[in-house]
Amino acid sequence: MRNRKRGEMYIDTVISLVITLIMLYVIISLFSVLYTYEKINGLSNNLVSYMAARGEITSADVGDRYTELLDAYGLKETDVQLSYDGSHTIDGIEGGAVQFGDLIKLNVQYTKRIGYMNNEGFLSVPLSITKVSTSQNYWKTGD
Repeated sequence: MRNRKRGEMYIDTVISLVITLIMLYVIISLFSVLYTYEKINGLSNNLVSYMAARGEITSADVGDRYTELLDAYGLKETDVQLSYDGSHTIDGIEGGAVQFGDLIKLNVQYTKRIGYMNNEGFLSVPLSITKVSTSQNYWKTGD
């Protein structure tokens, strides 16, 4: 076995350090995605509970609560998309009224960007959570 030259040891050390730093960056990025998922989960839990208690999905009060929750969880409104597919609303009542016992289905979508360069990530991870609850408010309709 021949003795290694100093230059070879230096190059091996630099390569090992670079690989270690890349692995550390990937692990931190993974935790960042998991942390964002937990924030989206908390937002969706709170919002669907509020909508179920009020029996509405698109009223001004629900919009105000959504804005409060975005601030509380540190999320930007432009990054979060909401949809209410599958919710059974009552025709003729404003605010997306949902009758007592009917489903309220909330889908929250968020795209987490990893590796910011000019506000564009080189990797985008789509996160999506669907929460379902039932309306707790009885709406008297003019039948």
